[in-house]
Amino acid sequence: AETKLSKGELFFQNKFAPLVLKAKIPFVLVFLGLYGVFGYYAFQLEPDPDPPTVLPAEDPFGGFESQLSSHFIGDDADQSNVKMQLVFGLDKDRPIDRTGTDYSDPFDKGTVGWYNLSKLLDFNSTDPKRGLNPELINFQLFLEGLCDDLQAEQQANSPLID
Repeated sequence: AETKLSKGELFFQNKFAPLVLKAKIPFVLVFLGLYGVFGYYAFQLEPDPDPPTVLPAEDPFGGFESQLSSHFIGDDADQSNVKMQLVFGLDKDRPIDRTGTDYSDPFDKGTVGWYNLSKLLDFNSTDPKRGLNPELINFQLFLEGLCDDLQAEQQANSPLID
């Protein structure tokens, strides 16, 4: 059974393929020429001397850009002198009580809800293993591991400090 080719298949088989096979050297030369021209113009590109801004200069939030860059660390900044505070003991169900606070006042932060560790300890028990609540043990192991990690990090960055 002989398969009948469509007009498009006949065109590519009888016209286009022989043309490409005969003119392959000129095609390669034309594409090398285009590559050279495009490469020349690509090397002429320069970054925009006036980078675009998200907000116009007269926008009130535009004035905070310098404050943001001076108070927040970017990826290229030296992060070895960043001071950090770790806070432990916040109640996970209600860490900060904001009732009665003014949300527009940045200094009115509410009251801290501290976790009552004494409820993990049973001081009235006569059991010699009193106070060995699994939650308290996990907390102490976490703190011990954190201290070990911080000490190892400090020694890795400053071998003279012990």
